[in-house]
Amino acid sequence: MKKNYIYACVEELIEKYNTSDPFELMDALDIHCESSNLEHLKGYCVIIHGIKFIAINENLRPAERKIVAAHELGHIILHSDKLKAAAHEDMNIYNIADKTEYQANLFAADLLLDDDEVDELAMQEGIDFYTMARYLYTNPQLLGFKLFSMANRGYNYNFHIPPKSTFLA
Repeated sequence: MKKNYIYACVEELIEKYNTSDPFELMDALDIHCESSNLEHLKGYCVIIHGIKFIAINENLRPAERKIVAAHELGHIILHSDKLKAAAHEDMNIYNIADKTEYQANLFAADLLLDDDEVDELAMQEGIDFYTMARYLYTNPQLLGFKLFSMANRGYNYNFHIPPKSTFLA
């Protein structure tokens, strides 16, 4: 995948369907989404006989459910060829060692966090990374993926972003 492919894919979806809400996008894309007690899993996605399906752990907080929904939607959009063979389970969605997980995280960050809002906060003097995450009502790890995406597209930030990939485990 090209460097900005994921961002372009997200922007195309937002423009076409006029929303960045992952649940609304799932409806528009005819992706079946269910909530259930998945115990140790945060979510999973699979494609069976052409039917796209996402399951999200009902025990997650609403904000985390939205992140997991965006992440799993990223798998459906970016990795559909891999999902036809087996379900993709996510116990720790912020695993940066796995390429597909990394790409799904970038997709979720670009979908859920607006470039302009992030840039406006980043340009304020005296604001640090964790304060930015609080102002944006988001998880610091998701913000880290967003800042990385923006840096790849030419934005210039000087934040120390801790590479903690197991914070949701």
